[in-house]
Amino acid sequence: MKPHLPLLLLPLFYCVNVGWSQDQLKGVVRSSQTGLPMVNVSVRNLNSKKVTLTNGEGRYSIAAAEDDSIIFSITAYFPDTIKLTYGQLLTSYDPELLMDMKSLKNVTVRSNYGYDSLRRASDYKELTDRMRGITGGNRPTDGVGVSLSPLSYFSQRAKKQRKARRNMESREEEAYVDDKFSAFNVARLTRLQGDSLSLFMYMYRPSYKQARKMDRDDITEYISEKLVMFRQRSREEE
Repeated sequence: MKPHLPLLLLPLFYCVNVGWSQDQLKGVVRSSQTGLPMVNVSVRNLNSKKVTLTNGEGRYSIAAAEDDSIIFSITAYFPDTIKLTYGQLLTSYDPELLMDMKSLKNVTVRSNYGYDSLRRASDYKELTDRMRGITGGNRPTDGVGVSLSPLSYFSQRAKKQRKARRNMESREEEAYVDDKFSAFNVARLTRLQGDSLSLFMYMYRPSYKQARKMDRDDITEYISEKLVMFRQRSREEE
């Protein structure tokens, strides 16, 4: 009976090995244009926040589990975002990244938030100057010692000025979000077009407070996470 013991243990060894393989996603990242391996591609697990880079042969290995979202990204290429399946963890995932030709151009036509913000401030300069008249042109920043005239404060003119000021602030906030979450950036990262792009931007537009906390990497990660949700929603509706 002893010679048969190793045979009985083979299924156990196989299960253990399979269990271990599920902890690491491995593969090679290549350029879709050339088919060559790509070096220093960022591989990020959006669930665990772990990040690694491809080596000189384009290979990567990152801790992952089934249903984790993984994003592959590098400058001048469209990112690739996937939701891991059991099969991919047992084998490998070898993405081919598509070059973003638009990002290689020296001149890109897009909105300039900084310039537009200055222009909006200039447009409302006269309004903000007039608002000083409500307190006689003497308003401490903390509001201490401000003396308001009830008649001027509740006058029709003052109400219009305050409403215009609120509108200005609202427009400034909307413009800031538009710049961070622009159709250009979303289309570049997701490759969505037409109605799909419009729906995505409507569903996942961040608030002003969210946008203020995001840098370039954060907004890329945010869009990639929402793209996974958007694709999942589309599959469920089919």
